[in-house]
Amino acid sequence: MSLGNFIVSLDGEEYVDSSTLRYSSPEVINTATLHTGIKADISMDMWSLGCIMYELYTGRPIFSSEQEANAKLLKEYYTGDFDFPVYRVADTQAKYVLQK
Repeated sequence: MSLGNFIVSLDGEEYVDSSTLRYSSPEVINTATLHTGIKADISMDMWSLGCIMYELYTGRPIFSSEQEANAKLLKEYYTGDFDFPVYRVADTQAKYVLQK
């Protein structure tokens, strides 16, 4: 799978200062709040991939609004306790992959 954010993938740029909040890692959200740049790495891409996988599996985005996304994202990221939709039973393997 290939992910791309062409806004921040400029030649020679290694710091991230903008992205789509719905798929942003907590590091990006915390840094954006402080208006400082952070060094981009693979963990940010893996976070985004996890958000996309969740959306593909459940049929809905993991975060539904920017305000909800910010608070919920940070809480769930740091606790590792993610909500799965009640209307759909996720199998054990899918939950394991999404939580990693």
